[in-house]
Amino acid sequence: EQGYVKDEEIELITLKGRRFWASITAVAHRNEKGETFFDGVIEDISEMKLSRERLKRNYDIQSALASIMSVSFEKVSLQEILEHILNVVMRISWLSLESRAGIFLVEDNPRVLVLKTQKNFPAPVLATCKLVPFGKCICGEAAQSGEIIFSDRIDARHETVYSNISNHGHYCVPLKLTGG
Repeated sequence: EQGYVKDEEIELITLKGRRFWASITAVAHRNEKGETFFDGVIEDISEMKLSRERLKRNYDIQSALASIMSVSFEKVSLQEILEHILNVVMRISWLSLESRAGIFLVEDNPRVLVLKTQKNFPAPVLATCKLVPFGKCICGEAAQSGEIIFSDRIDARHETVYSNISNHGHYCVPLKLTGG
């Protein structure tokens, strides 16, 4: 529309099918026949873009940790701290694809997770996931193994299902206090 582009970032594909990110600066010209052609530069910026994304992720993680640490020094209830943590985590754009999250804790029964706070869980999840035994479904597996579990879709590990369930993923991150 303007007859030129400057530093326009776009994903391109080479003739051999390799995808890469490019920065394009070009000017449109017309030849004596009235045909349009472009004079410009295409620069492969894939590495630079990847570095930018890594820096943004690191910044987001450090900002989230600083915010979480700062609330831990305030005189507020555990419930307020958990809600703050959940809000901070959900603000990380590259992590929270669906705006749903929950925090489970172990309370009286050392082999059962208790849903302590959540955002936007559907009613069937609230009903079935109030208490999750270790080893059951993805959250319980993460608690039992002590390992982070990621699932990008509903799979065989997803034991809690209900009608009209939308395909979704999980990041289950178990945290242990010092001494177990």
